[in-house]
Amino acid sequence: MGQVGSARPARSYTCFLKGRIDHLMQFNNGGWGIIDYKTTKTREVNVAKYARQLHAYAWALEQAAQHSFHVAPVTRMGLLCLEPVDLLSFTLDKAARVELRPEWIEVERDDAAFRRFLVEVVELSAKMTHPSSHGCSHCEYITRLRRHDEKMQEPEWPF
Repeated sequence: MGQVGSARPARSYTCFLKGRIDHLMQFNNGGWGIIDYKTTKTREVNVAKYARQLHAYAWALEQAAQHSFHVAPVTRMGLLCLEPVDLLSFTLDKAARVELRPEWIEVERDDAAFRRFLVEVVELSAKMTHPSSHGCSHCEYITRLRRHDEKMQEPEWPF
């Protein structure tokens, strides 16, 4: 989990990030890499969205809250896109064999831009806070999400 404060001196916010990283690796030089797998042909319009996801992972790992899993520095991150090309075989009771076309998309770190994005999100969410009310689709979604999170156990890291 990572934290970010507001850039405005009159206000202070805290933001906690939570997610599941597809693949985390340590390089021989001590740096870390994050890979996010996508089963699709990635269009350029989606790369920015996925880049924010990778930045969130890097930020959370490097700015981890006390007693959370911490690694630093994250020196490389990217998307491994696996575009389905052909269905080779399929049976209902067994498995599917699919031919995939891999494409690696390196994502450059831009921590300043990600920090600005976090500040915007935190300030916007602070403005949107309202008492939970019956029938509010956002409140119902958050309630379902919390119930789901309570059922899921965080994986133990094998390090």
